Amino acid sequence: MQNRTLWWPLFIAIVLLLAISASGTNRSLFILLNQSGTLLPDSAWQYLTVFGDGLVALVLLLPFAKRYPQILWAAAITGILCGLATHGLKPLFNMDRPPAVLAQEAFYLIGPKHSSYSFPSGHSITAAALAGVWAFSFHRPWTNSMLLLLAVLIASSRVMVGVHWPIDILSGLIIGWSCAWVGVMLAHYWQWGCHTVTTHILVIILTIASASLFFHDHGYPAALDLTKAVAIFCTLSGLLYLFYPSLKPFIKLPQLKLQRL
Repeated sequence: MQNRTLWWPLFIAIVLLLAISASGTNRSLFILLNQSGTLLPDSAWQYLTVFGDGLVALVLLLPFAKRYPQILWAAAITGILCGLATHGLKPLFNMDRPPAVLAQEAFYLIGPKHSSYSFPSGHSITAAALAGVWAFSFHRPWTNSMLLLLAVLIASSRVMVGVHWPIDILSGLIIGWSCAWVGVMLAHYWQWGCHTVTTHILVIILTIASASLFFHDHGYPAALDLTKAVAIFCTLSGLLYLFYPSLKPFIKLPQLKLQRL
């Protein structure tokens, strides 16, 4: 990859993961971060954490399908890789989550009380993967930095709502970022995925998924209206792409230059 700075987030996350694991500060750091999260309203962390939901994150690509079909294809490959990693590693490690280990009064819980399959954090994998697909595809330093910051905030929200340890979110960021690199690389080699037919199939699948968000209960009631708003906008974007292909996008998007792998 031409832009080597994209590997710094991965390096930093690995160093932090090793440092926390070696020092045995995973639990104490969780309590510190979790308690600091109370400085913001519960709704703020609920809004952030739902964007790490795989269904919500993927349908957010629909408004960009017409302008950037290569992003849709790279995200599809990345999503498969992330799904394999998530559902393969969680049962393998079978780590208990904070609610199963700590006393209720020792930390602050927002939303559902999950107790198992803690490592790695699926929301963190999703957030890092989506940010990584954009970052590894296009050389837009400012945009990429903002997306990476958003991914870190989404990942951190899993500690703030009380359902993941710091090592869970760091490992999730590492896995998601790595899967994005592999996904973008494979998308560059498998160019047939950018063809109109493949893009149409992906848009149909995502439009159906977007419509299903109206019935999707992620367990965070403060963010339900936000989820429905995403469902309306993304479903409409998908339908317009399919039935009114000549219609110009709602937002004028710039032509971005693909990075060379």
